[in-house]
Amino acid sequence: MKICEKCFNDPSLILYIRQNGVDGICDVTNEETKVIDTVDLSDSFDSFISSFVESNEGVPFYSKIQRDWNIFNEQYGRIIFDALLKERESALTLDTSVDYSDKIKHAVRDWNMLKDNLINKYRYLSIRDWKNETYYNEAFAVHASTINRDTILYRSRINDKNSEIPFKKDEMSAPPQKVATAGRANPQGIAFLYLSNNVETTFYEIRAVYLDNVSTGVFKALDDIKIVDFTKYGSPFDTIYSESGVQSGIISEFIAKEISEDLSRPMRRHDSVVDYVPTQFICEYIKYVADAKGIAFGSSLYDTGVNYVIFDPSNFECQDDVQIHRINKVIIEE
Repeated sequence: MKICEKCFNDPSLILYIRQNGVDGICDVTNEETKVIDTVDLSDSFDSFISSFVESNEGVPFYSKIQRDWNIFNEQYGRIIFDALLKERESALTLDTSVDYSDKIKHAVRDWNMLKDNLINKYRYLSIRDWKNETYYNEAFAVHASTINRDTILYRSRINDKNSEIPFKKDEMSAPPQKVATAGRANPQGIAFLYLSNNVETTFYEIRAVYLDNVSTGVFKALDDIKIVDFTKYGSPFDTIYSESGVQSGIISEFIAKEISEDLSRPMRRHDSVVDYVPTQFICEYIKYVADAKGIAFGSSLYDTGVNYVIFDPSNFECQDDVQIHRINKVIIEE
């Protein structure tokens, strides 16, 4: 079967067709465009399909892969995936209830096991018994991104004694090392710069309440910097996974999602600083092993919010226009 990029939502498969397709007519869309034969995807989909097993407690196969990976254009997906299954003479059908193989589920649990080690067993040498760092390294490579020079991000602080005078710009950056408290990304005594993509997100992230006066600084990137972006869509078909295989891509992407959820989880009043140790560990690993200068992750407090942690605060400079805001409305929902 000849298929084209319009058959897919997956960016890695779309790119593959653009780079390797030949002029022809798509058997699914009937459009004249760049096409490939489904046989050309054999290696990738052999590995992908073998990542699932029949399970009475599972989800229909096609529904599961679309929910988890959004691979196909929904208009054509069932036709194409049915053809791919039949070409492989798979015992599984579009509607067979499936779950991931034990190998994948066990590997994905690695993040929870690592967290338990870091919190409850041995903190500073946990990496010695870390068996699956390859999955993390590949995921961080897939999620690599760049904050471009002159990018604008924001940071807010609640004013002392509810003062109506904004903080000075040199007071808006990360705190001095000696007073830096532990956060979700930084250990106590190590100052990272926490920024957001819009002003509203900063209000939620600092837990501003009704009638608080808040200072907001505008921060500009002084140069291009590499980050690991956990808001970025990751595909198990990414070329970075070509050597280790699609199954490795599935594991790596699930681990990245779990790390992202832990980074996004709101800090609660009763949290212990020990609860932050796993995400502090992974940020330090990203800093020194992935050679990144920061991370990005979605805000769980504001729908359109993206939070950034910059490991070296000197990569951003606060501009002169620190603004004062008064919080006049707070919405709390169950």
